[in-house]
Amino acid sequence: MDVDYGLVQLFERIANPYLVSLFLRTTVVSANQPGHVTINAGFKALATDGPPARFRDGGLPGAIYSFFGDEFGMVSIPPATNRPAVGDTADLITSHCDPTVNMHDVYHVIEDNTLVDIWPVDARGACKQAGPKCTASSLLSPCASLRLTGHGRRRNIA
Repeated sequence: MDVDYGLVQLFERIANPYLVSLFLRTTVVSANQPGHVTINAGFKALATDGPPARFRDGGLPGAIYSFFGDEFGMVSIPPATNRPAVGDTADLITSHCDPTVNMHDVYHVIEDNTLVDIWPVDARGACKQAGPKCTASSLLSPCASLRLTGHGRRRNIA
């Protein structure tokens, strides 16, 4: 699930039974301006063909993500919210999962906040010439990373 699919009403009488399981772990790389911080996830890390990415529940309440260039995103912080510091992390729900996955080389599989595996995105880079692969960010900032958690489906559905 992603933000785009999460907006779809799948069933007439019940809520969508699927939970978000794909997140993009981002890191605050600048916090020197009032009202916003900068994270390491921009056009090269997230798809642009859907609604804006949102922060995972519990992380940065009221914060709004917007693109801020190729490598960076801007996080507008409401005045009453604790401002994250450089180095803090936050998980984004991707706007559209398919093209976002296409921008990354691996999934980091997480269960109970523990890294349990790293899965390659097999077709990633298939059309590139041999040589070092580019990452989703420049040398200026560490790369945001895809995180797959749980199984993406609620249990005990009536």
